[in-house]
Amino acid sequence: YCPLWVSPSRLAVDHRHETSRLPLAKRIYPAPYGRTDGVVVDIGGGTTGLAILKDGKVVQIEDEPTGGTHVTLVLAGNYHIPFAEAEQIKQDYKRHREILPVVRPVVEKMASIVGRYINRDEIDTIYLCGGTCCLTGIEQIFEKQTGIRTIKPADPFLVTPAGIAMNCKI
Repeated sequence: YCPLWVSPSRLAVDHRHETSRLPLAKRIYPAPYGRTDGVVVDIGGGTTGLAILKDGKVVQIEDEPTGGTHVTLVLAGNYHIPFAEAEQIKQDYKRHREILPVVRPVVEKMASIVGRYINRDEIDTIYLCGGTCCLTGIEQIFEKQTGIRTIKPADPFLVTPAGIAMNCKI
């Protein structure tokens, strides 16, 4: 049963639904990445959430307030433009190379959030998802910051809704 009134962002951080992140690594990421160990990092509009997986089970779930909205705010401030215009720039793939140096500190903070909660001796892969992960080059920043292989699917903004949909009983 999947309550229709619950938004995908709420499900992503609701501890009662903490196992909903497991299918993201198992079903969305193609073999050999459909593992049962690692950390799934969901970077949404306002938060960076993570689920640490061990032997196919979620062993820890965390969520902190830094997400895509923060990236947009940095762009708006840097370019002295309205928030809506900054959001359009963030979503324009052609401008990602230009904006990456501007937003790098925010992305590094997101990676540091993940780094705070993981044991690097036990985690060998970070799986990114969420709309903010569409930013070209985000996986390289995570990899450099954490020292852990980081994988991003072709359409990271679809992973969370797809994972939720696959786990709803109708």
